[in-house]
Amino acid sequence: MVFLDTAGIRDADSAAEREGVRRAMRAGADCDLALWLDDLSEAPSAPQVQGATAVLAIGTKADLANGALRLIPAVSAVTGHGIDALLGLIQERAAAGAADSGIVVRERQHVALAAAVQMLRQVGGSDQEEIVAELLRSAGDAIGSVSGQVGAEQVLDRIFSEFCIGK
Repeated sequence: MVFLDTAGIRDADSAAEREGVRRAMRAGADCDLALWLDDLSEAPSAPQVQGATAVLAIGTKADLANGALRLIPAVSAVTGHGIDALLGLIQERAAAGAADSGIVVRERQHVALAAAVQMLRQVGGSDQEEIVAELLRSAGDAIGSVSGQVGAEQVLDRIFSEFCIGK
């Protein structure tokens, strides 16, 4: 999961500020969850994120809202109000998104990928080409068992076509 803090999306006067807004819009279009922060001490603003999978509106400066919390959840960096609830919402959204995104969800997949990671870590600790080749073959097999798209022979063909191993 990657978190980005971008420039605010607003009318900008300078070229540098406009570039920051453009980049923020592009990041918003590519994200799975956008947090739209709306200052509760000012007039409300509608979320302007285009293309995000989900937009969660968050009221900020809840301590200055004089009891008129128009957005739920509302948070205050000064008092800490709502921070735990917001973190819980983000965690729920991330978990729901992970379950729908094809991320590893079965024990068999987890075990296979953990084995592949361990084998790849061992590659760096060996200076014997035959052992490196076998570790790479085994890691490729483990990954292939999860994806169904990578076979050991395909990996070895690629390795032998680009590197001299065992000569």
